[in-house]
Amino acid sequence: MSLLIQAASYVGDYAVGDTVRIKFNATDAAGVLTAITTPTVKCYKDDDGTESTAGITLTEGFDSRTGLYSAIIDTTADGTFYSKGSAFELVLTAGSVGLVSVVGTVVGHFSLANRTLADGKTHGGTTAKMELGSTSATPALKIKNTSGNALLLEQTANTGFALRCSGSVFVQGSPGQDAVLLSGGVWDSEFDQGGAGLALAGGSATASASSYAGAGLFVQSGSPSGGTPGDAVYIQNKTGYSNMGSGNAIGILCATNAGHGIVITATGTDKHGIFVTGGTAGTSDAVKLVAGTGGVSLRAATFTGHAIRKNVALANFNFLMTDSTGHAPVTGKTITATRSIDGAAFGACANAAAEVASGIYKISLAATDLNGDVVTLQFTATGCDTTFVTIVTQP
Repeated sequence: MSLLIQAASYVGDYAVGDTVRIKFNATDAAGVLTAITTPTVKCYKDDDGTESTAGITLTEGFDSRTGLYSAIIDTTADGTFYSKGSAFELVLTAGSVGLVSVVGTVVGHFSLANRTLADGKTHGGTTAKMELGSTSATPALKIKNTSGNALLLEQTANTGFALRCSGSVFVQGSPGQDAVLLSGGVWDSEFDQGGAGLALAGGSATASASSYAGAGLFVQSGSPSGGTPGDAVYIQNKTGYSNMGSGNAIGILCATNAGHGIVITATGTDKHGIFVTGGTAGTSDAVKLVAGTGGVSLRAATFTGHAIRKNVALANFNFLMTDSTGHAPVTGKTITATRSIDGAAFGACANAAAEVASGIYKISLAATDLNGDVVTLQFTATGCDTTFVTIVTQP
């Protein structure tokens, strides 16, 4: 008595972790579909005797059809056995049709990340449906088109990415061509996103990482041979308009109450947080600030120029004393220093004044002497004109 197991041939190359489905038939000597008595299937790996039943489910009489069998292999069931780069055969290891054993009958073949092309591999990976790899200097994938798009990526969902790269990306343009040209899409008001030609999000950085780790964009200038370093970023607008959204070289919008449109920190000697050079005199401002409803607010962390801060001590404040007759600078005088804070009565300054030279004297003003928005200093001495100095402090 003869029988026939009509098995599936090679069913494909799958990614590690995929579920593989194989269907096969059993017929008797007359070619009638029939059932196998107590069948068992196991999976053999590569060319050795390693076998496994992990993740295998065999359904007899699939869809209530006698002689139709369905084997489902869940390759996540045993990551060690169902490994990348291996080939597998599904084999009947028990069962019979009538008195005839079917043990040893191969009912299907599949592989996991195992198939190759001319140079490199094309296969399912652990995190992708297809991976391309090359062991030589030849690119794993080269796409070339003389007309139209060489590669078109389309992402139709609001989540995920049309293209995602992990690691370095190197792009070199041909003469007269952009290395990368990015064109924005349409703004999606529902999700408050989209429309940007390039959107960058920073990653996370460890405590020992470099200062630019985690940045959404890190750009470092190069240096041409025999020349000076170029700009790290050079941005030029097309039309030269000055309003937001009308052709700015850079447009920055900060929409939240916390955070800042730009944060710049300068470190080192003779370094500038912002360095701006104006254009033609009278036509191009180095910096132009246009006030909106909130005005323009400038605040320094530390004043190093002529600004005097409220409630902050100021050393060596200089003033001139003149004689009351000829009103010439006078020396050798003992000065009485008082101050009026925000229109209050004059009171003594915290420190005494001392002579510098040529009629110039100095006094170190304490924080209490400057604890007001408007402070008037009064300096008197015998035979001298009274010297008044009014200061408007900065916050």
